[in-house]
Amino acid sequence: MLCEICKRKVKTRRNLHNLFDPEVHHICEKCFMEHPVILKKSTMPIEQFTLHLNQMLDRVTQFPMAYMSFMKPFYLDFIKRKDVEIILYFDQTGDQIFEILDSLKLGSIYLLTLYEDIGKGEKL
Repeated sequence: MLCEICKRKVKTRRNLHNLFDPEVHHICEKCFMEHPVILKKSTMPIEQFTLHLNQMLDRVTQFPMAYMSFMKPFYLDFIKRKDVEIILYFDQTGDQIFEILDSLKLGSIYLLTLYEDIGKGEKL
């Protein structure tokens, strides 16, 4: 499998126990060290419910597919929560998305995002 960022081959260790397991990582070690996953969790009130915001990166990336394999812990965390009914994923979020989610009244939301678009000029 090739790295989504630099297009080099992603090296994985193969042995008898994992020979036929699918390769799940889409990012090589070098690119992961340059663009690490820095988790940020926060909870925000919306209407009578809560929004659980989980942000994976601290800066803008143009390669969201490279971070697909890092979402499994978030899905497992979502399954453990009994008060949250819906999970949403966005590559980037901002004030406009928060306002839309607030007006839709979907209940408690578990929101997974790569990064938060805080500045006005941070668009891909």
